[in-house]
Amino acid sequence: GRNATYCIVAQDINANVKSQNCEDLVQGVEVGSLENNSNGIYRNALGKIDVTGMIRTTTGTRNKYGQTVINFNNINWSDPEGVALNGSVYYFDGNLEINTPIRFENTSANTLGNGIIVVNGNLTIGEDIIYLSATPTKLNQLASVVWIVKGDVIINPNVENVAGAFMVLGNGNTCTKLEPLPDPDYHKYIKNGCGVFFSGESNNPLTVLGLVVAKAFDFGRTFAEILQGSERIIYDGRLTANPPKALSGFVAGLPVIRDFSY
Repeated sequence: GRNATYCIVAQDINANVKSQNCEDLVQGVEVGSLENNSNGIYRNALGKIDVTGMIRTTTGTRNKYGQTVINFNNINWSDPEGVALNGSVYYFDGNLEINTPIRFENTSANTLGNGIIVVNGNLTIGEDIIYLSATPTKLNQLASVVWIVKGDVIINPNVENVAGAFMVLGNGNTCTKLEPLPDPDYHKYIKNGCGVFFSGESNNPLTVLGLVVAKAFDFGRTFAEILQGSERIIYDGRLTANPPKALSGFVAGLPVIRDFSY
């Protein structure tokens, strides 16, 4: 069968909510994907993401939001498994491939656990990315990563776990569907950097712990299990609990999770 299941966990749910109730709130605004207004600021109904402001330094190595900007020219992630984000912006100018597992960890003392990774190209994920399980002393020490990708996100078939908030902005190209479609019920796209989230062709399940905003989704997993979908995107609330400074306005429009277990 072909289906999608949406599990909404909330104390109060209005069963009479209809899509047209929201139309007056978002007229003239792209509801889903984030659209560029040509100066590096992307907007949708939730708010804006100022990519240019994130990566451009104004005082020493800091951007206008006060975050340290760290530039990389390498195309492979080679950091150790335990990664503390330290409230910084990490800018990869070009395609980025992750070929070793990444374990984002909470911080301690006066160090921030959040951070932003900006990829000016495609992001290819070849190994699992997870959060290390631990309880921080303060909420701002909680590990919380945001991936901002000006291209496609391509997940390799062997990967089963990915963590973070993915903002797949694309490079401005038009997303093109494969024709003829192998299966008309599932859209398939050409990898041209337009902003597609590719889950990978695999019999393995995929779990994304966070959220995904993209121009389009190409789901290719075929795992079958009554208690688990082939692709799961679990909104864990880390982005709202410990948002990076440059995204505080955007995060204000996201749902707030007060009590959630999975």
